Amino acid sequence: MQKYLLDGNIFNEILADQEAKQDLKFLVGNGVVKILITWVVAEEIDEISRFEKKEEFRALFSELNVKQVPLAGLLLDRSKLDQTLLIPWNEAQLLEHAISFSINDDNDMAIAMTAKNQNAKLVTQDKRLLKKAASLIGVKALDWFEFLELCRTDIRNLQESLPNHRDRNIADR
Repeated sequence: MQKYLLDGNIFNEILADQEAKQDLKFLVGNGVVKILITWVVAEEIDEISRFEKKEEFRALFSELNVKQVPLAGLLLDRSKLDQTLLIPWNEAQLLEHAISFSINDDNDMAIAMTAKNQNAKLVTQDKRLLKKAASLIGVKALDWFEFLELCRTDIRNLQESLPNHRDRNIADR
């Protein structure tokens, strides 16, 4: 099973693309993909003022069986202690170093460290985070289109492994 830690901006992409949403539901339902978030994303959703939009996100989280995981690393004055994973000293030093190069990106660097600790790929549309996650934290980071392509490759591979795969197509999901 491949784990993906999604940044909040990716959920807008999923909601805007019904085919992608169905692809993800198919992969999650077949145990190929697991979608993760941190309290940072959950809090962003809670802060949405439009009730309908907030409910749309919550329904999507339910449909995709999104799992909230503790944020890796302690961010002073921001971390929620009951939702924080204390990390080994060497990783804490790496996170501190990454944050020192990323003014105002503390949460982003902690999200990248969380992806690394969860053995997950980070998915975001934030170009700065993509670069910094890979270069400073050393986690595999994907943008929306790279993520979508990997998911569609997983679907093709899964379908080929199923009996009578020639009778099945992506539209059957």
